[in-house]
This record gives sequence, structure tokens and C-alpha cells, in this order.
Amino acid sequence: MKGKKLKSTKLTQKILCTILAASVFGVCGNVSAANEYLGEKPGTEFTGQDVIIAGEFHGEPQSLTITEPGPYTIGKLEISGETTVNLNVAGNITNGIYMHSGDNLSLTAKDAVINGYVKITGGYAELTGGSIESGGYYQKENGQYTQEDIRVTSGSGLEATNVAITGDVMAEDANGEGEGSFVTITGGSVNETVYYKVDENAEGRPLVMVGGNPVADGYTELHAETGGVVTVNNAELNTGVSAFGEGSIVTVNESSINTKGGIFAAMGGQITLNGNADTVYSVADDGCFMAISGEADGENGKGSIVIKGGTLKAENLRYLVGLENNPFFDGEGIEYTVTKGGIVLKENGVIETKGDQIFERGVDVSSDEAVLNSTSGAVTN
Repeated sequence: MKGKKLKSTKLTQKILCTILAASVFGVCGNVSAANEYLGEKPGTEFTGQDVIIAGEFHGEPQSLTITEPGPYTIGKLEISGETTVNLNVAGNITNGIYMHSGDNLSLTAKDAVINGYVKITGGYAELTGGSIESGGYYQKENGQYTQEDIRVTSGSGLEATNVAITGDVMAEDANGEGEGSFVTITGGSVNETVYYKVDENAEGRPLVMVGGNPVADGYTELHAETGGVVTVNNAELNTGVSAFGEGSIVTVNESSINTKGGIFAAMGGQITLNGNADTVYSVADDGCFMAISGEADGENGKGSIVIKGGTLKAENLRYLVGLENNPFFDGEGIEYTVTKGGIVLKENGVIETKGDQIFERGVDVSSDEAVLNSTSGAVTN
């Protein structure tokens, strides 16, 4: 499915610390040593350097708290092991965040302006205010190009409150105890950007480049995959929404959706839309609103979308739900069927569409007499 990438491999903390120590102490450049910034520091001490805090130092968990006066500017922020980082003043992270190789590491940030990828494979991050601008592309050390994203895996968590987010956002997989990764978004917004095509047959799934530029392949999404959980509360979603795989759950509470792409639940994924009278779900005319069944990437099940509240506005409903030929998944290399009964209206859910999208024969409204003589016809979906 769009957005799927190879899973990360966990290193032991001991090996990781050795690697990071070599990378930090063995090179010259604009990098802060793992023990250089510990304890409480003013934001003005951070002027653009990478900050890498790895595991324990002299047997003790490490911590960093950035306080007034600010602001701070950090290049790349990388934390691992038993580490706590608190960014208590507004500031800038210009080259992404990487959290890994530890269950008890944590990051809290207030009014942080973050550019680049956010990768969380260990621990928990809590962001309040500020923004994340992701979705660009960059060249890795092996020469391959890859796209930035906001990815939470291996039972880790991200909670964003009143954060303006742009880019692909995913909760994926579970940890060894079966606890799913989670993303919780309250207030703020999630905004789609261009999704770039990847080479599915090449190791590492690099971007397909033509003339030195990546090839567009739709739009980024907010999604749960292979056991991840996404919850949205009172936010503005200008992005596609999807759930893929058994145990993958997306719950959208009182949050309108407006996307150039689609909303879909696939191979066991579940989406629940809990809106009110003012909540609207709108997808592109050539997008989709589909619940599909089949097998892909080792996942096999029936997708479902439940609308408990809010209004799906779709003049071309039959096309969007897959009852008419919809090529949305062409090129994905999957075989699927539209899930019978996969889209459910409950409680205060509404679908607003044209009459001929629901009934075999629409009502003739050309005159009062025609209306009186018309019959609605049999329901076909």
C-alpha cells in the first residue's frame, strides 16, 4: 500500500551506544557529544548543531531540559536508551527527530517548529503547539533517495496537541508484548502533500527518480498499518485517511476530512468516523471511499468504515465506493474485492449524494405531475 516501507531493525543499547559514541567522538563537525548537553540548559546555547544523546552515561540515565532564554535551534535531534528530553521553550529543529532503541525514553516539546522526518521506534513523544513540516526528499549515504515522513513504529507513541502537521503520518506495528504503536492528534491540523513513487523491486525501496527529480504518485495520508492505532480529536484533516491490516484502527472524532486522495480501510483495517452536524467528509472526484478485502503484504481480512456521525458528501458515490470501475489501487499490485457491507451508517451518520447513486431509477423532478407519478425504484447498494 502507499506509504509502506521496510521495517526498522532494533539494535541493542550496548551496540547502539558504541556506534553513536564512534559517530559523535570520532568525527569533526557541527555535532554535540552525547554528554555535552545534560541537565538544564538555556535555549540560546543551541545554535544549529546536531544533538545526539545515547543511552546511559557513566551508568546513569541521561536528561536534557532546554529552558529560557530562548529560542533554540537544533539541527538533528537523536535520542536513545533511557533518555529524557524536555524542550520547554519555543525553538527550531531543522533536520528531523529520531528516537530509538529504548522503551523508557521520552521527548516533550512546546511550540517546536520541526522540519524533516520524525522517526519514533522507541519511547514516547508529546508535542504541544508548533508545527511539523515533512514530506520532502533527501539522499541517504548509500546514494538512494527517500521521502521524509512522520512514522511511529514498534509499539512507540506520538501525541500531538494543536500542532500544524504536513506530511505522511503513520502508526505502524506493535512491540514484543503486542502493544500497538499509536498516534493521537488533538486540535491542530494534518495536511497532505505529494507522495513520491518508490521502486518496490529494489532493496530499500528508494524513490523513482527521473531527470534528477522524484516521480509524483498521489498524496500522503494519515494512516494506521499492521496493528497501529490512530486517534484524532477536533482537528482539521486536509489529508487522506486509511487503515491497513488486522488490528489497524483509525478513529476520527468531530474532525472534518477534505482530501485530494481517498479514505479507505483494507485487509482488516477499521475506520470509525464520529462526527456531529457540522462535520463533513469529502474526497476528490477521482479518489475513493472504500472498504476492501483481500491479501497484501501478509495481511488478509475485510476492511470496514463506520460512519456514526457527520456527513459524507459524494455526488459520484458509486464510483467512490468501488461499485463502478475505480482505478484508485491500480499499480499497487494487489488483488481485492469491495467488502460487502463494509461501509456502515449508524446513529447520526449521513451520506449526501444524488438519487441515481442510491436508487436504480431516480425521481423525475421536471414537473409537479412528474414527481407525483414517479417511483423511487429498488435500492441497489
